Amino acid sequence: MPITIDGQEYMDRAELATYLGVEQDTISAWASRGTMPKPARYVGRSPLWLVSEIDVWNADRPGKGWRGK
Repeated sequence: MPITIDGQEYMDRAELATYLGVEQDTISAWASRGTMPKPARYVGRSPLWLVSEIDVWNADRPGKGWRGK
């Protein structure tokens, strides 16, 4: 369930992994390689990503669906 802050929805690493259907380690790898949007903000040391940015990126992300085709 996204976290709403100042009217915008954010997801942490666990929520994002579930949302995208990947493992949390995959999110960490993508983030460290810079192949996904940077976190929009942090709560303590935990990164949060804007759902709207993730949706745009996910619709056009490199390699999306390559295994299923």
